[in-house]
Amino acid sequence: MQPLSSFYTQQEVYNAVKEFMFNHLRDITVKKAFAGESTDGILEAKNTLQNAFKQIEDTYGVKQETKATNISE
Repeated sequence: MQPLSSFYTQQEVYNAVKEFMFNHLRDITVKKAFAGESTDGILEAKNTLQNAFKQIEDTYGVKQETKATNISE
């Protein structure tokens, strides 16, 4: 089993890591904003994290098989 596949199938760990990453990014954003520092790039970082987790889900998630249905029945 590939490491990312194993990581994704351990949903409790996967969700904890995902939550940690987004919470950490939020904390950095707040600290920078309160310090009057630039928050340029934070939105791009958030979007990059979202895309990375989406790609893991799309690649290693359960694929739903679609059945062809016969409309005439």
